[in-house]
Amino acid sequence: KNNYTLTSIETDKTAYRSAKKFLNREKVNLLHGRIIEISDLPNPKNIDFIKFGMSPENIEWFYQDIRRYRKTKNIFKDIDKKYDFILFDGGEFSTFAEFLKLYNQTKYFGLDDIFDYKQYEVLKYIAEHKSYFKLIKTTQDFSIFKVNN
Repeated sequence: KNNYTLTSIETDKTAYRSAKKFLNREKVNLLHGRIIEISDLPNPKNIDFIKFGMSPENIEWFYQDIRRYRKTKNIFKDIDKKYDFILFDGGEFSTFAEFLKLYNQTKYFGLDDIFDYKQYEVLKYIAEHKSYFKLIKTTQDFSIFKVNN
């Protein structure tokens, strides 16, 4: 049975337009928006850029996120409340806050780029709350977990 919906949220307007063009014939609910607030982002002073293979100049990505968030509507209340699977492959600085908002709404989730900063806090949270999560598979820099809810 092919009864499924893929929802994708893009904060960047240019990337949203590109994805809309690319996915126009696919069964994708592509949304332009964000699900967290600027205040949910980490304090960049607490990020060890070098440890995560980033240049300190990459703080500009953080400021780009803030500029986008100021121009983008928060659509959290408009999205589905239950999912079978969520892929967390968001922004370098937003993924942990997005994870905290969504992991209880899914049965399974995937983490892309598990060695990058964007997944550092997520993996730390999972390690601190082991009874909530079961690792299903890890391949290279991608992991799949089951949520024990």
